[in-house]
Amino acid sequence: MKVMNCNVIIEFCIYKNQYLYNFKKNNNRTNERTMEQQSIVTTSTLEIQNLQYAHEQYDDFVDIHGPLLNVSEFKTRRGLPLNEQCAAVFYEKTVHIKDTDFIEIDRQMLQMIGFKNMFIEKKDKQGNVKLDENGKPKLEDTRKDFNNAIRCLRNMAGFIESDNFEDHQADFIIQKNAALEREAKAGAGGHNKLTVWIRKRMLEHLVIMANTSNSRMIREFFIDLKHIMTEYTMYQAVYRSKQALCIKDTRIDELMAKVDRQSEKIDAQSEKLDMLARILYKETDNKVVDVTENKKKQELVILQNKKNPSQCEVLRGQVKHVEKQVKRKHNDMTVVGKIDSYKNPVNLFNRFGETIKNTCDDRFKKSSNKIMLKEGHTTDDLMDVFRTLDDDKHSVAKDVNKCL
Repeated sequence: MKVMNCNVIIEFCIYKNQYLYNFKKNNNRTNERTMEQQSIVTTSTLEIQNLQYAHEQYDDFVDIHGPLLNVSEFKTRRGLPLNEQCAAVFYEKTVHIKDTDFIEIDRQMLQMIGFKNMFIEKKDKQGNVKLDENGKPKLEDTRKDFNNAIRCLRNMAGFIESDNFEDHQADFIIQKNAALEREAKAGAGGHNKLTVWIRKRMLEHLVIMANTSNSRMIREFFIDLKHIMTEYTMYQAVYRSKQALCIKDTRIDELMAKVDRQSEKIDAQSEKLDMLARILYKETDNKVVDVTENKKKQELVILQNKKNPSQCEVLRGQVKHVEKQVKRKHNDMTVVGKIDSYKNPVNLFNRFGETIKNTCDDRFKKSSNKIMLKEGHTTDDLMDVFRTLDDDKHSVAKDVNKCL
């Protein structure tokens, strides 16, 4: 029993440790998921807040009916400050150059950064000031601005100097200026005839980091530039947001107009269907349901007297009954026409009588089931009338076609 109790305790301890490990593991995963979800929610909330702020700032300014302004137009219309001299030197001269490309630093750049130059009077060996042909003192370019810039570059931490343009690690290169060297050899004099090449991105570092009299002005320029780009980004977001909303509104209006047109078509179709239903309902009142046995079907047969062709007789009724009468009269009469598509031949013959009476058709004279052809008219004329009356049963279909 003691051994079993020890085993039970050991198993329980193992199970407990495993449970605690899994619990901690699952708890860590849950915490990670919660942090991710909170991060997503926080990001979404910040984006919404930023967009709301942008709308508050630019909702009235944005004109979606006009084109999207470029940065220069936007800056001008908003009246945002920007040092034009700095823009001319540090933007217009470098905008077309990649960050990794080298730029030759000229005197205008150095002056804007704050490196001042100095010209001194040239003197002969006796210490007398040299004069030019106009009697003015000759001046020598000390290139102090270039020398100070080179010294500044070499003293800045992280700037790598090289003498090879193929060196991808190089940040700046100091070269001898061949043209100035030629002038020096010709007796023009001068000091440190060097040319400075610097990568575009490192030039921006130099501009910001150089501790000169213009440093504050340059930092203000970049701060203003950042502010302009931030404002312009908000303006773009509001413009595109309102444009998308306008497009959606236009699309909704188009869809609503389309829905209205479809509704009108549906209403018109409904009216046609209602009319069709009334026509069909009315027609069913007059419908004769045909029988399936052929001998009991009904037909109308027109006979013509052989001796007196102007005399005709109409037989109507069941097929079997009509055939018997035709056989009985075949010596004196001949069949000139038959209509078996009209399910109620008695009704058809009655309609014939009403028609010639209402239309005052004097081609025929009807008496009981006898018809007399007058004024030389033939049985073809008589059959045309019966066929027309037979075709009237299709009037419903014609009305339906008109409705549709």
